[in-house]
Amino acid sequence: MKRLFFFISLLCLTLSSRAQIVIDMSQLISTQNTSINLTIQDKVSEQPMPYVSVYITPINDTTITNFAMSDKNGKVSMKNIVPGRYILNAEFIGYKAYTKEYDFRGYERDLGIIHLEEDPEYIDAATITAIGNPIIVKQDTLEYNAAAFMVGENDMLESLLKKMPGMDVASDGSVTVNGEKVDRITVGGRTFFFNDPSMAVKNLPAKIVDKIRVIDKKKDDAEFSGVAKNDEKEKVMDLALKEEYKDGWFGNLRASAGAAAIAKESREERGMDPVLFTTSGMLSGYNEKDQVVILASGHNVSEPGSSAFVVYNSSTIDIDPLTGKNGLTKIATAGANYNTSRIKGFKTNFSTSYNFSNKDVREESLTTSFNGDLDDITTKTSFLGGGNDHKLLASFELDNENKKKWLLTFRPSFTFINRNRNILEESNVSDASNEQTNSSSNESSLSNVFNLDLRLTAGIKDLGKERRALTFYFNHSFSKSLGDTQENSMLNSDPIALKYDLDEQLTQFDATVYYTEPLAEHWAIRFGAEVQNTVSYHDKFAFDMMLNQESKNYTTYSRNNDLDINESVLVQYNKNNNTVLFGLDVYQQQNSSLSRSRGLEQETGVGEWLFNFSPYLQTRLRKNGFNLSFSYSANSVRPSSRLISPVLNISNPIELSLGNIYLRPEFANRANLSLMYNNPKNFSYLSLLLNYTFNTNPIVYASWFDANRVRYSMPVNSDNLSSVGYLSLSYNTPLDRKRRLSLTLSGNMRLTSSTGFQAQGIGPSIDFDAFDYNEFMRGIWGSDSSGETFNNSGLFKTSRTNSYAPSMSARLRYRLNQFSVTALASAGFNISRYSLDPSANLNSGKYYAGLDLLYTTKTQWEFSSDAGYYFYSGYFGFDAPNLLWNASISKTIKSVTLRLSAYDLLNQNKAIVRSISSEYIRDLSTNVQGRYILFGISFNFGKMSAAHNSKAQSAMIQMMH
Repeated sequence: MKRLFFFISLLCLTLSSRAQIVIDMSQLISTQNTSINLTIQDKVSEQPMPYVSVYITPINDTTITNFAMSDKNGKVSMKNIVPGRYILNAEFIGYKAYTKEYDFRGYERDLGIIHLEEDPEYIDAATITAIGNPIIVKQDTLEYNAAAFMVGENDMLESLLKKMPGMDVASDGSVTVNGEKVDRITVGGRTFFFNDPSMAVKNLPAKIVDKIRVIDKKKDDAEFSGVAKNDEKEKVMDLALKEEYKDGWFGNLRASAGAAAIAKESREERGMDPVLFTTSGMLSGYNEKDQVVILASGHNVSEPGSSAFVVYNSSTIDIDPLTGKNGLTKIATAGANYNTSRIKGFKTNFSTSYNFSNKDVREESLTTSFNGDLDDITTKTSFLGGGNDHKLLASFELDNENKKKWLLTFRPSFTFINRNRNILEESNVSDASNEQTNSSSNESSLSNVFNLDLRLTAGIKDLGKERRALTFYFNHSFSKSLGDTQENSMLNSDPIALKYDLDEQLTQFDATVYYTEPLAEHWAIRFGAEVQNTVSYHDKFAFDMMLNQESKNYTTYSRNNDLDINESVLVQYNKNNNTVLFGLDVYQQQNSSLSRSRGLEQETGVGEWLFNFSPYLQTRLRKNGFNLSFSYSANSVRPSSRLISPVLNISNPIELSLGNIYLRPEFANRANLSLMYNNPKNFSYLSLLLNYTFNTNPIVYASWFDANRVRYSMPVNSDNLSSVGYLSLSYNTPLDRKRRLSLTLSGNMRLTSSTGFQAQGIGPSIDFDAFDYNEFMRGIWGSDSSGETFNNSGLFKTSRTNSYAPSMSARLRYRLNQFSVTALASAGFNISRYSLDPSANLNSGKYYAGLDLLYTTKTQWEFSSDAGYYFYSGYFGFDAPNLLWNASISKTIKSVTLRLSAYDLLNQNKAIVRSISSEYIRDLSTNVQGRYILFGISFNFGKMSAAHNSKAQSAMIQMMH
C-alpha cells in the first residue's frame, strides 16, 4: 500500500513538473504578437518628420511583413508583429535610409526617437530635377516655379521676385510684372493685408513659397456677370505655399546690428546713424479654415532683403512734400492679418497695421531751363527735408464663397496719418551774364489725414434665365486733412513769413448697375450705368507773422464739384476661352469750381456739360501656348482741387506756381496689346506688352521767367494731344538639356510726346504784397474759360517735347547643385528733343554690368556676394562711375542662423535721377547709405525650423508634379 502511494505521488510530481513547463510565462510571451512605437526626427533640427515610410523585414528575407507611415508629429505605430528578429527600415526622399536589427518580443515596445540624416547628393539632384519649367502660361495666369530660382536661407520674398524674369520690385515694395503693377497679393487665394502688396513682399520668407501665380482676375462684380472690361480687372499675385506650410504654425525672428564703416564727417553728411540695426519677427498659423499672420519689424538701415513695409494710403488729398524723394528712412512697424471661413458661406478678413517712419532727404540738383530766344538759365538747388509719419490702417472684408447664384462683398477700411515735416531749400539762379538771384525757404508743417472707404458689391444671377445677371456696385469715400504750415522765405534780401491753417476735404460717391442678358450659347450683352459725384474743397487761411495780421493775398478757398455720368453697352462672344468684347461708352461730365480770394468770389463751369464718347474693343485669344489680348478704351480725368486753387505757392520763392480756376477735365484714350507664349517642350517663355495712351484736352503747364530770373508756372489745357507709348519684351530660355544654364533677355521702350507753353521773353512778375489773383488772371488769361488773352498775347509759344527712352538687359544664370551664379548687363538711354530749341543736348545714358554669387555647403554654410559697376553719360556733374559690392557669410546651426554682412565695401554708392519737362532738364543726386557692416542672428521656429525636412519635402513634391 505504501509502495502504491509512492508511485502515485511520483507520477503526480512528474505531471505537475511538465505542466509548469507548458504554462511558463516566458514561453507564453515569446509566442504572442507584439506592437512597436517610435518617433522620426530630423538629425540636425530635431524636428518631427511626417510622411516617412517605415517597414520591417525578417532577418535573411526581403519580404515586408509590416508597413506604416509617420504622422504629422513624426510618430509611427505597428501592430500584430510576429515575434522574431527583424530589420527596421525608415526611408524618406532626400535622407539617408535608416536600417537597424531588432528582436521584437513582448506585448508592446517603444523604440524611442530615430534620427534621419540628410543626403546632400540626393537633395542636390532632386533640386535640379525639380526646376522643371520656370515659367508657365495658363490662360490668364502666369505661373513661376520658385524652385527654379535659388535664394538664401533667410531671404524674403522680395529677393525671390527680383530673380524672376519680368519681375520688378520698387523700394516701397510695389511689384510690377512685365511693366504692369500688381494690385493685390494673396496667400493660397486668401487676402493678405488688404490692399498692401508690400506686406507680403517685405515680410514673407522666400523658402516657404512653392509657386507664384500672376493672374489677370476679373473684379467681383464683373466675374459674377461674366462680362468684364480690362479696367474691371485686377492683377493679383497669389503665393502657393509648400505643402508642409499649408497646415500648422511657423515663424522666425531676425536681428542685426552694426555700424557705418566710413569717416564720421561722411556719415553725418549722409545722415547715417552711428549704430545701425534691423530686426523683424513673424508668426503665422494656417489650417483649412484659418490663416493668422502677425508681423513686426524695425530698422534704421535698409539691409537688402530686410523686413519692412509701407502702409497703403488711399487718400486722394494727402499731398506730401517728400513724395517721390528718396533718402534714408527709419521704420518701425507692427501688423496682424486674420482670414477665416468659419462664418458659414463667407470668407472673412481683418487686417490692421501701425507704421512709424522717419525720412531724411538730402538732395543736390542742377537745372537747365531753355528760355526760348533768351539765354539758358541754370539753377543750383540744395534741399534738406525730413519728418515723421505715424500711420494706422484697419480694414475688413466679408465675401461670400459660393457665387453661383448671388454675390455679396463688403469692404470697409480706415486710415489715419499723423505727419510732421521740416524742409530747408536754398537756390542760386544764374544766366550767361553770370547775374545771380538767390533764394532760401524754410517750411515746417503738422498735419492729420483721415480716410474712410466703404465698398459694397451685390448681385443675383439666373433671373428666370441661365446667365442672366443683375449686379450693383457702391463706393463711398471720405477724406479729410487738417494741418498747420509755417513758411519763412527770402528772395535776395526780401523776407516773407507766413503761417497757414489748412483744411482740405474730399467726398466721393460712386454707384454702378449692370444688367447682363445672354443672347445665345456664346453671346451676351451687358448694359451699364454709372454715376460718380466728387466734391472737394481746399480752405487755406494765411497769417502774416511779420505784420501780425491776416494775409489776404494768400488766404484762399476753392471748391470743386465733379459730376460724371457714364452709360455703356457691351456685346461679348466667348467660346473655348477665346473672347471678343465690343461696345460703346458715352460720358457726360459737369465740372464746376468756386474760388474765393481777397474777398472776391468767382464760379466757373456751372451748368456747362462736356460730352465724350468712345468705342470699346477687347479681344483675347488662346491657342497652343499663345495668349493674345488687345483692348481700346477711354475715360475722362478731372483736375484736382489744388490745380484750380486761386493761390500763389511761394514755398520756394525761386519757383512760384499758381492754380487755374478755368481748368477743364481731360479725356484719356488707351490701347493695350499683350502677347505671352510658353513652349513646354524647351521651357522657353516670351512676353510682349504694348501700351499707348493719348489725352485730348490735356492739362499741361505754361511757364515764364521774370526780370529777376524767378520762374512761374500755371496749369492750362492744351488743344494738342499728349501721348505715352510703352513697349516691353521679355524672353527666357534654358541653354542646356539639364536646364542649369538659362538666359533672360528683356528690353523696353518708352516714347513720350508732351506739350507745354513757354514764354519767348520776359514774362510778368508778381508783387507779393499786392497780389490779386482775379486781376492777375484777367491780365494773363482773360475773363472767361476761353483763355482769349493767353492765346492771343504772343508771349507764349507751344513747346513740343519728344522723348525716347530705350533700355535693354541680359541675364545669364547658371545653377549647379548648391551653387548659383548670375551675370547681368543692362543699358538705358533717354533721348529728348524740344521743338523750340532743337539744339538742346538732353541725351543721357545709364549702364550696368554685375555678378551675383550664392553658394551653400553641405554643412549649411552660405556665402553670397554681388558686385555691379555703374557708369553714366550726359549727367551734368553727377556722371562719375561707381562700383557697388556687397558680401555676406552665414552658418545655420539647427534652427539658428548667424550672418555677417558687409555692404558697399568700396563706399561708392550713389543715386542720381534725371527729369525732363517741357522747358527744362534737371539732374538730381540724393543721399544714400555708405559702407556698413552688420552681424545678424535669426531663429526659425515651428515648421520653419525643419530646414532640411523642408528641402526634402519640396524636392519630393516637385518630382511628383
